[in-house]
Amino acid sequence: MKEFLKQNKLLLKHTIILFVTIFFTYIFFQYLFRFIAPFFIGWLLSLLFVPFVNFLEKKIKLPRWIGSFIAILLLIGFFVSIVLGLWKKLYTEAQLFYKNLPFYINDLQSSMQKISHSVDDVMAHFPVDLRPYLDSSFNALLGVLPSLIQSGGSQSFNLLKAIPNIIMIIIVALISAYFFTKDKALISAFSHKH
Repeated sequence: MKEFLKQNKLLLKHTIILFVTIFFTYIFFQYLFRFIAPFFIGWLLSLLFVPFVNFLEKKIKLPRWIGSFIAILLLIGFFVSIVLGLWKKLYTEAQLFYKNLPFYINDLQSSMQKISHSVDDVMAHFPVDLRPYLDSSFNALLGVLPSLIQSGGSQSFNLLKAIPNIIMIIIVALISAYFFTKDKALISAFSHKH
């Protein structure tokens, strides 16, 4: 056993390092990342803002905090315009869907009738002993549809419940992006010092 350990010492060391890394990566993403994520997003946003803020600081002679604030406002304006455009599109599509809903229901009913007739025609060609099993399988398949629709509705509700958390993450990310951008020189000096 000792000879095996001596011969494979490097392999064992790398295996232990791999398992420890996997374990800590799991712990980090399972329990800590949700708290660090807004700051990580803010840091990524600050990487986008820094060239723009540097340009405003050097060419227009704006203080760095004002340039950071302008960058944040531009980003917020960009996302608000996208959200408003999507909301308007969604609203018009919902109105159109509601207006045409009776036609869609009629089409769905006629399609279901056609499918039912097609299934009946196909079932007529199967042996009589096999028909009850196929019929029950088809009914089970049709029984799954309401549960799928219900699960889709519950997923939508879960998404609506998550909106306050998403808004909070966005606010913290924007605030941290502002400070990361404004204090870039201080953060760089601190990191180089330590």
